This record gives sequence, C-alpha cells and structure tokens, in this order.
Amino acid sequence: MIVKRLNIAWISILLVVIIMAAGLFTFRHFIDSLVYSQHQVFITNAEASLTSINSRIQNLADQLDSYTELPSFGEIHYHQLTLNEAAVNQNKRALELYFFSLHRREPGYSAISFIDSKGREQIRISGQAISNTYRDFSANKVFQYFKENDHKQSLLYLNDSLPGQAPTISWWLPVLTSAKKKLGYLKFEITFELLKQVIEIQSRDKEIHVDLVDSDDRSLLTGKPVIKPKPEDLEWSLRQTLPLPGLGWEIHLGANQEILLDHIHTINDFALTWYFLCCWSCYWSWLCLLFVITRQKKIFITWHFMTC
Repeated sequence: MIVKRLNIAWISILLVVIIMAAGLFTFRHFIDSLVYSQHQVFITNAEASLTSINSRIQNLADQLDSYTELPSFGEIHYHQLTLNEAAVNQNKRALELYFFSLHRREPGYSAISFIDSKGREQIRISGQAISNTYRDFSANKVFQYFKENDHKQSLLYLNDSLPGQAPTISWWLPVLTSAKKKLGYLKFEITFELLKQVIEIQSRDKEIHVDLVDSDDRSLLTGKPVIKPKPEDLEWSLRQTLPLPGLGWEIHLGANQEILLDHIHTINDFALTWYFLCCWSCYWSWLCLLFVITRQKKIFITWHFMTC
C-alpha cells in the first residue's frame, strides 16, 4: 500500500514539474512577444519620423527648385538670343529685387546668387543687401562637376567654416531653358540652423534620441565621432541617408532597450518571484505528502537533505 502511494506521489510531483515547466516556457514566450512588440513600435515610430523628415526636405527642395522657373530667367534667355543687352539687364534687376525681398523674408538663406553658364556671378544678395561685386566660379569644384557631367539635378556642398562658426550649405540648382539647356545656376547659402529645423524630429517617445551624422561618421550636432552601437550595448537604432545629394548625411534614431522595456522587466521580475514561491510551496507540499504517506520521519529528512 505504501509503495502504491509512493508511486502516486511520484506521478503527482512529475505532473507538477511538467505543468510548472510548461508555465515557465509559456511565460518566457509571452515576455519575448512583448519585447518584439515594443521593438516593432520603435521601428514603426522611427520610420514614420524618417518619412516626415524626408517629406519636409523634399518640400524645401521643391520650394528652391520653383525659383529656377521664374519668368525672368526665360526672358533673359530670349533677350540674350536677340542680343538685347538692355532688356537682359532689366530682367536681372527684376531678379535682384525679387531675391532681395526673399532674402529678407527668409533668414535661413544667408546668401543668394545667380551664376551664368560660364561660371560668372551675375546676381548676388548677401548681408541684407544687393552686392555689386561679383565672383568668378569657373574654377569652383561644384561648377566643374556640373560642367563635366552635364548634371541637371540639384547638388549640395558643405562650405568650410571657421572654428566656432556654424557651417553653411551651398544648394546649387541648375536653371534650364525651355530647350533643357543650362542658362546658369541658382546658389542658395542655407544656414545649418534652417536645415536642423527641417530635419528636426518631434518624437512622441522621449526615450528616442536623434543624431545627424556626416559622411565621416561624425555627429553634426555634437561634433564628436559616432560610435556604432554593439549588441551588448542594448541599443535599438535605425539609420537612413537623407535625400540631400552631395552631402551624404545620415540621420540616426536610437533608443535604449533598458528604458523602453522597463515596464516589461517589472512584469517579468514580479512573475518570476511568484513562480519561484509556487515552486517552493509545491516542494514543501510534496515533502509533507511524502511524510504522510510513509509515516517515516527518517525518509522525510533524508529526502529533504538530498534535494537541498
């Protein structure tokens, strides 16, 4: 009879162990699912932010490109063909006044220039004034690139700046005639602050941090080299090249797993505590059952010390 009861006790503890193991496996799978879901939320929010940034950059590009289609450029081309120099100068004056007004309205444009197809500056707006001194861009590397490659898309170039000064970006846009010939180039000097506002991200998750990185993997916001996260850094990140041709800049979105998963870790710790308490209770309950079945204190004490 005692042997039969012992077999029942062994079967009972085996079933309890199987149930507890299955429960632990199910719980771990549940926690992994929560982590995966949180990661997908981060990816979704980050991709939505990147889409918004790309859209704002495209809006700025479209706005600048619209200035290349001003009617005065077409009139300049026509009057050049008819050798009407007075009319050409009149159209240039109209463009100067228009871009001067634009320069005053948009503080993000530090300078605006029109350069003809030979690299000679024809219009220059800088420092809230119309300049009468023009520069020669025929040896400029951006102009040479346009000339050698017949490039008909906009191109950006990061200007050299003195230490402590905010950098500026030259945004070159070809001005095309109706026959798709290059009349010249519009060059906007864009302040770095304007570009930062365009790519600024308003994230709903304060745990997500943003960085702007140049082609040398140096942060443009901090000026320090960017260290790529390692797997052991517990860092989720998403990086994408910005649609700024010529710069090769990337935007990095990152988040620390420990912060985003804090509530999941709390659930995990709480559940594991109760799990081990249940295991401990089952262990002592089984020992008591073993003692009741055998009625032998010696077997009870021996088993207890063997398992401990």
